[in-house]
Amino acid sequence: MDEDSFWKIVQTVNDSSGGDMDQKCDELRQQISALPRDAALDFARLFDAKMDEAYCWPLWGDAYIIQGGAATILFPIFVRR
Repeated sequence: MDEDSFWKIVQTVNDSSGGDMDQKCDELRQQISALPRDAALDFARLFDAKMDEAYCWPLWGDAYIIQGGAATILFPIFVRR
């Protein structure tokens, strides 16, 4: 699985969930379970890598400066897609 395929799954699940996080998680589980084993493992590896990127120190620093204190609500602003 390449990064474009990863983001396509994420976007599809996001669009179809209507903002409901429980529904989003359920739909993501369904999407991943329908993948071949190797693709599902690739998805997990990409997910972990993106989480590591999202919560790196420079982003915490940026959020701190903008908000006057680190706030996780700002992370969607900084996460690259």
